[in-house]
Amino acid sequence: MHPNDAVERFVHEVRRFYPFVPFVGAIVRHDFEWNGYRFAEGTRLLLELYGTDHHPQALAGPGRQR
Repeated sequence: MHPNDAVERFVHEVRRFYPFVPFVGAIVRHDFEWNGYRFAEGTRLLLELYGTDHHPQALAGPGRQR
């Protein structure tokens, strides 16, 4: 393993536990449906980063330190 690989993994773990910002904003560019929700073009969204990185269906053992 290259030393930079360990540093990169460490940085991702820090960002997962302590995101730089809790939310990021977005504007829908094209109408679409996701998981039964419809999003119209021009709709403003807030994407919650902490929840995304800690959802048990997206990441096994989200609260576990590696």
